[in-house]
Amino acid sequence: MGDQVRIVIPGLDKGKQGKIIQLIGHAGDFVYRYEVRFADGTTKRYFGFEIDLVPQQST
Repeated sequence: MGDQVRIVIPGLDKGKQGKIIQLIGHAGDFVYRYEVRFADGTTKRYFGFEIDLVPQQST
């Protein structure tokens, strides 16, 4: 949780960055969904292939 991610799929959200706030599993499969919160406070769920980790800057 808390990882910074970028949306990589085509569409209105492409390029947006947010933080993972929840990992959602489903009892019927092994596919996880990631709840992402954006800077404006909105949230949306994505599959793993729809997001990419944003490298953390070293200080």
